[in-house]
Amino acid sequence: MAELILVADIGGTNARFALAERDNGAVSVRQVKKFRAEDFETLRDAAGAYLEAAAAAPASACFAVAGPVTAEIVDFTNSPWVLDVADMKKTLGVEQFHVV
Repeated sequence: MAELILVADIGGTNARFALAERDNGAVSVRQVKKFRAEDFETLRDAAGAYLEAAAAAPASACFAVAGPVTAEIVDFTNSPWVLDVADMKKTLGVEQFHVV
């Protein structure tokens, strides 16, 4: 059975989201969408908008972020956004949430 994963590249200017599907070792990426960070108050708002538009409910997520990952809270280098890992995991309703 295929596993659906929300993947994101979060920078200071843009947030790029996609759905990755892993099935028997093969990975495919679909529904890539770019949002301007300034159009959303929070990262949670941007991720929610993406998932609503994609009509998807991924089982896990992995976000690449523009800033040091040293704890469960990530402060972005060039953005006012803050990523609270526990809050995002709960908001997205995912079992696993990874930040790189």
